[in-house]
Amino acid sequence: MDSGFFGFAVLLIGGGILFVGFKIVQAIAASVRQKALDDAAPVLTLPAQVVTKRSQVGGGAGDAASYTIYYATFEFASGERQEYRLKGEEYGLLAEGDRGELTHQGTRYKGFARALV
Repeated sequence: MDSGFFGFAVLLIGGGILFVGFKIVQAIAASVRQKALDDAAPVLTLPAQVVTKRSQVGGGAGDAASYTIYYATFEFASGERQEYRLKGEEYGLLAEGDRGELTHQGTRYKGFARALV
């Protein structure tokens, strides 16, 4: 076997491992940073309207269980929109067009109280 090819293969595999490791550390750091920002943010309750809802399904290949992640986008009086991740039970209680009071802390959804019209 050619020693030049072997050296290149070792370099390529080592570089790949370093790259994947770097991306994992980067994702963990971003998650820790967002948690710190959310922890420091005040809990706010603001008038908002449910603009859209969506879900994302993953897993389910082979013997793996499938899972669903639920999201809702709210629009505030200022026109700003923010998407939040919700539990399935909360997602099911919302309908697009609902108006009410949204409680959140940074990027964390805390609850939504529908206005009685």
